[in-house]
Amino acid sequence: MIGYAAAKVGQEIELHVWQGTAGAGTYQRFTGFEKLLKDSASTAADVVYAAGAMDATTVIDNLNELIDSVPASIMGSPDTKIYMNRQTAQYYRQAITAAGYMQMYQASDNFNLQFNGYDIYVCPGMSAGTVVIAQPKNLVVGTDANSDYAEVKVVDMSLTDASDNVRMAMRFRTGVQVGVYADCVIGRNS
Repeated sequence: MIGYAAAKVGQEIELHVWQGTAGAGTYQRFTGFEKLLKDSASTAADVVYAAGAMDATTVIDNLNELIDSVPASIMGSPDTKIYMNRQTAQYYRQAITAAGYMQMYQASDNFNLQFNGYDIYVCPGMSAGTVVIAQPKNLVVGTDANSDYAEVKVVDMSLTDASDNVRMAMRFRTGVQVGVYADCVIGRNS
């Protein structure tokens, strides 16, 4: 039961890590990477796609537009990665398959994604159409998992209200931060 609940909490944390808006929107617990990068438009490259909303016909043009905005400080580095959600990754697979760059029916589970030499990390918590180019060491997620404030409790309610129910509580802290905004690019539909 704890494993199931922890997996569900983990999914919510993933959404907050990317889409968190701290007090507004759906994911309000803390500010996520997308909002931090959009709000720092004076330092991080913020690209609204000229080719149109992200789909299988525009994904390659949109990614090329982002690559053109990559700062010289991280351009060409093997540590620079492209982050996108599952839908955008699927659009990219469709586009490269249609262009004949990959076999239509990949024989293995290992369908490594790269674009212009940069590895693509698929992050389910990202919003649709949003792509981030950065180095992993520049996108920091912090927790207090090893402190006295982090805990998981399962409470048997039969002693309290004679029911056959249990309640679970998970307490912890999580937050994100961007190290150097100028070393990041965010692309979005609008």
